[in-house]
Amino acid sequence: MPALNIAEIQTNKDTVNIFKTAYTDKLRSYRDDFPEYSFYRYDNEIFAWSNRTTQTELPKEFKQVLISKSEHTLVFKEILEQGIICFFKNRNQNIYRRKYSSIWRVSLVKDTEIQFKGLVLKPQMEFQVNPLYSTQQHTQVIAISIRKTYKPVFTFSDTEFKTNNIDTRNWDRNDKGELIFSPKNRKRFLDATNQAKIYQTKISQVYSLNQEFLEFNRLLKAFKQYSPKIYLPDNLAITDFYFSNLPNLYFKDVAINKPNYYFFNNRTGIGLYNKQLKELKPYSFSNFKSNNFKIAVFAPSRNEGTAGSFIKLIKDNLANNFHAPNIEFDLIKFERNTALDFVKNLVNKTDEGNYNLAITILSQSDKKLPIKDSPYFVLKAKLLGRKIPTQQLTIEVIRQIRFADDLILNAIALNIYSKLGGTAWTIEKDEKEREEIIIGIGTTINFNKERIIGFANVFDYKGVYLLGSSSQISNYQNYSKQLKDHLIKTIKGQIQLKGIDKNDNFRLIFHLSKPASKKYEIKAIEDSLKHFKDYNIQYAIVHLSYQHNYRLFSTNNENSIARGTFVEIASRQALLHLGQNSKTPILLRIDKRSIYDNEESMYKDLYAIAKQILYFSHLSHRAFKPANVPVTIKYPQLMSKLSSELMIIEGWDKTNLEIVKNQLWFI
Repeated sequence: MPALNIAEIQTNKDTVNIFKTAYTDKLRSYRDDFPEYSFYRYDNEIFAWSNRTTQTELPKEFKQVLISKSEHTLVFKEILEQGIICFFKNRNQNIYRRKYSSIWRVSLVKDTEIQFKGLVLKPQMEFQVNPLYSTQQHTQVIAISIRKTYKPVFTFSDTEFKTNNIDTRNWDRNDKGELIFSPKNRKRFLDATNQAKIYQTKISQVYSLNQEFLEFNRLLKAFKQYSPKIYLPDNLAITDFYFSNLPNLYFKDVAINKPNYYFFNNRTGIGLYNKQLKELKPYSFSNFKSNNFKIAVFAPSRNEGTAGSFIKLIKDNLANNFHAPNIEFDLIKFERNTALDFVKNLVNKTDEGNYNLAITILSQSDKKLPIKDSPYFVLKAKLLGRKIPTQQLTIEVIRQIRFADDLILNAIALNIYSKLGGTAWTIEKDEKEREEIIIGIGTTINFNKERIIGFANVFDYKGVYLLGSSSQISNYQNYSKQLKDHLIKTIKGQIQLKGIDKNDNFRLIFHLSKPASKKYEIKAIEDSLKHFKDYNIQYAIVHLSYQHNYRLFSTNNENSIARGTFVEIASRQALLHLGQNSKTPILLRIDKRSIYDNEESMYKDLYAIAKQILYFSHLSHRAFKPANVPVTIKYPQLMSKLSSELMIIEGWDKTNLEIVKNQLWFI
């Protein structure tokens, strides 16, 4: 039986007398001059209430007002949240808000720290007060999400890093110049201290579903115990932090079934997907049966033998599993030097051979070099400019391949097949009553944090990848306009491609991997839609995020949650579980700030959107295993990351991406 890590905050009443005044620029001075009060701006008003017993009165411009949980939900939620925050502050506990979020962290100083050599994991509690809405009961619900986490902190000094022979010169640091526990730093540190295995074992234990559920219950018990001591204004009081499994009065879990996979001639089967592929043939079997392909494999001379063995294995895998025997491989050896002169020679050789794809075999150390000096990035940049996608591999990964149907080899073969234009499988078609186009939007800034690009990857409702390109490089001042122009061009192209007439109904769904800015992304989308006001467009802007405090548990000691578990937590918000080994669902939120035409133009079917996202997570061209991130946001993330890195390469022209915009060059 599933459960969410939330508890309903039940109070003795649903109304409370507080104060309000019209918004002015005095808000900061109010907070400075009246510390006994909490202040909260909502629209053009400032609400205020006492956060402790006080005789101090507010200025005369503040008038008393009665608010209710149903009509002033955000204000009511803020009163409860500030009451909890002040409770911890009054106990002199270390409490702070996580950057760029509304999640609060409290140090759990009495809990045991997890010690490693040069590293400590400090226990902490994360909580967030959430205004939810039950569509079952049509009522507001204010809940608190609670979980125990660990904050990693390096304990080595700079001297100790040197003593242990750890080179930190190109590691990530914060604004103060201190080493941070970023993913890159974590891997390098654990590898250098030979603690990767023990660290992963410990993390798997403390973040297992069962352990997280135990900690949630323990922390919830503490909240219940302390609830009478939480001060709230006007005799408002928290009577309980009420927890119940799903389904309950307000929320329920719904199972969305995974899609069927379709192969050549729309045949479908059962069992492992790589086995189905071999038995039923790829969806694009006809194209590969009639066409020939050439792949250049670049490898250092010192790895000639290993590269030759790899070519034999990958060729057999593509022929046997993907039914693609007409692929020719050429091994091109090179000698390394520090000036990267060999890159020019390799690019010239690729041009001479008229290759469809280039595979470069380098080493892990090459990937760790600064981007502008790394053959990994220089080769990719140069070859993309010649419309040749690349498959970058390391000799360390290749050495792990043991036989012709190895898991690693299968994934590499799928990448190669996709970059050659192949489609291994399609998914079940969720037929629509109108044409539907999904646009995944991602953004990135370059290495000096000055310029920005907007990316749009286009999919149709069947999951077919149509297009991936970017707006012009710009600064924040003209970013919205550049993205708008890019979206207009993209939408116009799809209208022409699909033959959509002005009398036809069609739908646009925008997937964003970060909260949209009203000033940038939403403005760009609204302005682009105005360009097509003669069309009957229905649309939705959907945020997809793992950066939240919700977790799904199993209360019957099972260490997994069913893939496709869907929980609607508000009229425009839902959770969708995409991975059995993860307890973190993806949060879907339809942005309600944008209505470019009228309310009827908004598409609000959360279940249908969630089903579509689940289906898209089965479309990965990178691995046979279904992903826990749908391609609609994964592809823009990959494209933005790689593009920002390529911008550092001398002579890189971003317009090169237009050359390969219909290819999966970035996977």
